[in-house]
Amino acid sequence: MCSTAVLNAKRMITEATVSDLWLMDAGPPPALRGLEQAALLAAAVQAQRASAADELRAWQAAPFLDAVLRQRRTRFLLRAAARLLRHALRIG
Repeated sequence: MCSTAVLNAKRMITEATVSDLWLMDAGPPPALRGLEQAALLAAAVQAQRASAADELRAWQAAPFLDAVLRQRRTRFLLRAAARLLRHALRIG
């Protein structure tokens, strides 16, 4: 059950474009459990490592990081990891 939820969360963020994520600002983001948030952070790290060190890398990781940081309830270490990764990529 957990693996299905993680895959659904990753698919939801992967299929969304940046403009779609901006449109999501109108309402609260879907609630994700800690495991799902950790999977999104792993996807952000994978996006970071999979591409060359350029600005595109930051754009590829941004939706995953934003999805974790916009959560109402996030474990401290997950939020801290997302903030550190965002700072390392120099996103906002």
